[in-house]
Amino acid sequence: MLIRTLIGCASMVLASITQAQPSMPMKIEAFTVEAPCNEVNTEVDHCVIWVTVTGSGPTCTVTVDAGQELVTMARSRGKMIFWMLTPESLKARYRFTADGVTFKNDRDRNFKAARVLQGGEAYRWKNGGKAPRVFEYTIKVAIDGEDLECQSEDPWIRNRV
Repeated sequence: MLIRTLIGCASMVLASITQAQPSMPMKIEAFTVEAPCNEVNTEVDHCVIWVTVTGSGPTCTVTVDAGQELVTMARSRGKMIFWMLTPESLKARYRFTADGVTFKNDRDRNFKAARVLQGGEAYRWKNGGKAPRVFEYTIKVAIDGEDLECQSEDPWIRNRV
């Protein structure tokens, strides 16, 4: 009986992990997003960075998925980067703010066309690919209908040479 219970619990955990994020490719607006942004998928035209919000109130934390803290992209113009809140974060009523993803060191305006999408469930920037350097950014979300904002640690995007 104990083994059957443990197997049942393990199945539920695996099911929740596999359902955590939609499968790829996925459609966001008119774009087909082929893969997660990471060190492996550097040549895709459009990619997604998964954002998780944990905690609540003034102790909430915003993180990107493991392997997405530093994203490397081929330096070509017009790649769309999408940030998507995980289903758990959406269930907790978190949404991106109007300035949901802000680049700290983009003095050359490499990134353009920032936009909140799908009622705050996603955020988008177009990578202009002008500069071969690393860009630091922050992520801001808020609980839908409340003034509380959560801010991320500082992840990075690198345009390679």
